[in-house]
Amino acid sequence: MSKKMRKDTTLANQAPAGVLSAQGIAEKLGFDVSTIRRAIVRLAERGVNLNSQTYRFRRTYAVGYDKTAQEQIAKQLRHGLYVAKTPEGVLSMNAMANKMRISLGHVTNAVYALKAAGVDLKGEVYLFGGVRTAGYGPEAQKLIRAACHKQPKSPLWKTGIDCRKKPCESLA
Repeated sequence: MSKKMRKDTTLANQAPAGVLSAQGIAEKLGFDVSTIRRAIVRLAERGVNLNSQTYRFRRTYAVGYDKTAQEQIAKQLRHGLYVAKTPEGVLSMNAMANKMRISLGHVTNAVYALKAAGVDLKGEVYLFGGVRTAGYGPEAQKLIRAACHKQPKSPLWKTGIDCRKKPCESLA
């Protein structure tokens, strides 16, 4: 431990309630601690002041972040390069198109039509094949499938079957 760190930590108080270390934020948000640290570095590079201080967390000393700083870090993770792991059953529009055996354009049109009608599909950004894109859960997939089948001239591109005559059961 360096002299500077020793000097800073000898007077460090126990972390107040609500203040978390990078490790604590990682556990709370479900990310790896290295991802949290990269987000903190990015915020610092942009000149964001996180009002961090060194605190004692159990038996170790670490930099602690208050609620405001934690929200800024979470926002950086949501809107930065980092996305949460894709939950089971969540599909991208491309995966839905492949599963329903229709073109991506039909799925995209259905999503836009539902959003224009005020339907909240609750799409979250996830990582699919290394690409950040919206993912939709099973309930949203049912709505999207129904909207796809209402579209005129919605042929199943792999089989040539018209969705309006023979509904796709693959997402049922």
